[in-house]
Amino acid sequence: MSDGVATILHALTGLQEGQASLQRGLAGLQERVAELHEGQAGLQRSVAGLQGAVAALQEGQAALQGSLVALQEQQESLVARQERLEARVETLGVTIDAVRADFLAELGRTRADVMARMQDVRNDVTVNLAAAQLAERGARDAIDQGRTLADGLYALTRQVRQLQDAVNTLRNGGARPA
Repeated sequence: MSDGVATILHALTGLQEGQASLQRGLAGLQERVAELHEGQAGLQRSVAGLQGAVAALQEGQAALQGSLVALQEQQESLVARQERLEARVETLGVTIDAVRADFLAELGRTRADVMARMQDVRNDVTVNLAAAQLAERGARDAIDQGRTLADGLYALTRQVRQLQDAVNTLRNGGARPA
């Protein structure tokens, strides 16, 4: 019977060793699970940060698009102003031509009348030329403003493209688009 007891004791010892080994393995698994939970929490924080960055980029893009629309409206307004100024300059040219024709018609009259009327025409011509110069200067300024706005629009368009590339890069997991 002592062989049977010894066998049982040996089997119990083996079971206890197996149980201890299983407990050590379980403890190791629990540590690994805890590490995985920490890693998962870190990933969730990173994802939340990326989502915040994407939202900020989208807000920035929306603001840039609003600015672009405003710039386009300003450019259209400047083009309309330029067209009105060009029409005024043309009208002034026609007016100057009319004044010259009147002057030549009056030339046939007496010298005293011619001199009196000539002074009036000189005054009219001076006023009209000054107005024409102001209109031309305004037209040049409007053209310069249009160019400046076009340059700003180009810079904003480039920035929007860069932001779109950055958003696409973030969406593609950090890989640059080909």
